[in-house]
Amino acid sequence: MKNIVLCGLINDRNLGDPTIYLSTKYSVEKYLSEKHIKFKIKTLDMLWRKDSKYRKNNRIRMFYKKIKNKIYHDIIKKTHTEAYIEKRINSSTTAIIFCGGGLFMYTNLKELYQSIGKILKYAEKYNVPVMFSGIGVEEYSETSEECQKLKNSINKDCVKVITTRDNLEMLQKNYVRNLNKIKTLKVSDPVCSISKIYKKAKMQDNTIGLNIIRGTIFKEYGNNISEDEMLQFYSELYAKLSQKFKVKLFTNGTIPDQLFAKKIVEKLNLDKKVLIPRPKTVKQLIKTITSFQAIIGTRLHASIIAYSYNIPCIGLVWNVKQIFFGKCIGYPNRFFDIKNFDSDKILKELETAIKVGYKAIDINQ
Repeated sequence: MKNIVLCGLINDRNLGDPTIYLSTKYSVEKYLSEKHIKFKIKTLDMLWRKDSKYRKNNRIRMFYKKIKNKIYHDIIKKTHTEAYIEKRINSSTTAIIFCGGGLFMYTNLKELYQSIGKILKYAEKYNVPVMFSGIGVEEYSETSEECQKLKNSINKDCVKVITTRDNLEMLQKNYVRNLNKIKTLKVSDPVCSISKIYKKAKMQDNTIGLNIIRGTIFKEYGNNISEDEMLQFYSELYAKLSQKFKVKLFTNGTIPDQLFAKKIVEKLNLDKKVLIPRPKTVKQLIKTITSFQAIIGTRLHASIIAYSYNIPCIGLVWNVKQIFFGKCIGYPNRFFDIKNFDSDKILKELETAIKVGYKAIDINQ
C-alpha cells in the first residue's frame, strides 16, 4: 500500500513534540478520509528511536562509542541510521511531512539539521515530495556552517512546501532561495487542534498549574539567569500564587524538568502531592493541564495545549517562539520575558486572564 511518512521528535520525553505529531496525524487522516483516499501512515522519529530492533542496535552503538576506534563507531552508526530510514521511506512512499517543532534550529540540537539532511537524501532517491508543516524558525546565521548545511538541505528539489508557526519573514528572507519553487505560509501550531482528539478533564476548582522547566534552560538560551536564581523565582512565584489559589506543579515529561520541580518542593518543604507525577503520555499531560482553572506555562506546548482547550495561560519566556505565540493569539502581554519576571505582575495578569479568557481570533493571520 502507498504510504505517507510523518517525521518528527515523535518519541520525545518532552511531550510537546509527540503532541505535535498526533495533531498532524489527525489532520492528515481527516483529510484522507474526507477525500476517500487510502494511504498507510508511517512514522519516523528524527532521533531514530523506539524501534525494537533499533533499540538493540543502539546498545551496540553505545558500546562502540566508548572505544577509541571512532571510524568504526561512525560506520556502525551510519549503517543503523540508514537501515532505520530505509524501513520507512521507499518506492511506495508518496509524501513526507515534517511535523512541526523547532526544526530550523542548529545550535542547541545539532542532530536535527543532520537528521533533516539524511531524510531528504532518501526523499530525493525515491523522488518523494516533502512538506515542512508548522515548523519553528528559531535562528539563522550566514557564518554558521551548520545553518548553511540546513539551508542547503531544505532547498533541495524534493521540498515543495514549508509552513511555519512563527517567523515567516526569516523563513522567506533567509532560508528559502526561490519562493516561486517552494511555497511558504504562516499557519497555527498543529497542537492548537489537539482538543479535537482528547476530551477535557474535570476542572479542579480554584487550582492553578505551574509548569516547570529545568533550571538551566534560560542560561542555555542566552538569558542571564542561573539555576539557583530560577529556583528562587519559582519558589517566590509559588508562594505568591498560593495566597489566592491552590497550586500544583507539573512538567511536560522530561526527567530534568521533573527533578528541578522536586527541588522546588524540597526548598519550600511542600507536600510531595503538590508535584504531579511525570507524564509519560500525551493523554496524561492533557488530563493534567485541562484539570486546571488556568496555568502558568514555561514550556511552549503547555501554553498551546491550554489555549486549545480555552484554558487561560500566562507564559514565562526563555525562547522567542513563546513571544511569537503570544502575539499570534492576541495576548503578548501574557508572556513575560526574563526582564519582567515579577511575581506580583504575573499574578495580576493571571487574574485578568481568568476573568477575560480569550477573544475570538484567527490564529493564522
